[in-house]
Amino acid sequence: MKAQGSGKIVNMAMASVAGEKGNANMAPYSPVKAGTIGSTKTLGKEMAPYYVHINCVSPALIETDMAKELSPEERTVLTSKIPLGRMDKPGEVAAVVKFLVPNEASFVAGRCYDINGGRSVF
Repeated sequence: MKAQGSGKIVNMAMASVAGEKGNANMAPYSPVKAGTIGSTKTLGKEMAPYYVHINCVSPALIETDMAKELSPEERTVLTSKIPLGRMDKPGEVAAVVKFLVPNEASFVAGRCYDINGGRSVF
């Protein structure tokens, strides 16, 4: 991408609100997510001069098979931390990625987009 002078990378599966806020009883999960966010920001700055845009999305709990493995109590606790009172839907995450990939977002680099119903507002 650097050699061709363009490219788009969106780190999706590796970032999470757990990497920003940390979650009790989730080490080493949270530090790995934090590393992805930090790497995205660093590489986003390094590669921006070459028009390689690197960003990430950081969702809260998403309605996926992984969420189905949680106990009802765990789901309740995690969902209670989200001001909108529900989990992310996969399509909501995809909509942010869809924004980041086309050339209309050509001035966005090194950003991590929170998709978490208001859980992380800063």
